[in-house]
Amino acid sequence: MHRNYWLIGLVLLLGITGCSTAAISPQGTPSATGDDSFASLPAPTSTTKLASSLTALFQQYLSDPGKFGVSDLEKQVLQRSITSGKISAGDYEQVFSAYEDCMTQHGITGVTWVKAPDGAYYPPAINHNVVSFSDDQWAAADTACQANLFAVQQCYITQQDNPDLLADQFQVVVACLRRNGFVDASYTPDEFQYQLLHYSGQGSFPFDPFDPVASACMASQGFVFGNGS
Repeated sequence: MHRNYWLIGLVLLLGITGCSTAAISPQGTPSATGDDSFASLPAPTSTTKLASSLTALFQQYLSDPGKFGVSDLEKQVLQRSITSGKISAGDYEQVFSAYEDCMTQHGITGVTWVKAPDGAYYPPAINHNVVSFSDDQWAAADTACQANLFAVQQCYITQQDNPDLLADQFQVVVACLRRNGFVDASYTPDEFQYQLLHYSGQGSFPFDPFDPVASACMASQGFVFGNGS
């Protein structure tokens, strides 16, 4: 599993002037926006689950902390969450604050992190007209700082946006959109995947991808739409 939590899938920073625009494959390899090779990747079956339960998912990360880079703070949070059955908003905020402090120490300043309606923080669109760091500097800082965040971020997003613990990213997004009334039961994961890969502006989706709630549904799986100026 890739350590950068926001590279779960395809990252699209669209409609941004002076900002980074790129599509990222699940392995985190930069490619041209709209690269159809993403569609050829094998997808989990509809019955594949991340874990048998949310607490079982927490235990997965605790069982191999070296593999997932679980920090001591994250271990404490996950242990409490196994007892309570969920990650509290306060615990999540504490872990994210440690990540944000680490990014600042690595020279990433002038960035405003916005909390989505699901309670999670997602990467902001970076306007290079107003920040002093480069994309490479951001990537290096994020790689160093993910040790403070990765496990809890993954688990918290799953808790908030994927109650069925589905493993397929496209199914997760569509299920979230359905729960929030953006699409009906006839809208399929295949349709969403096709429309995502062929995004061409307004009308590409049967919903507004910039609506905060719809955006959070997509961002939970790494499909980030960001406006900038």
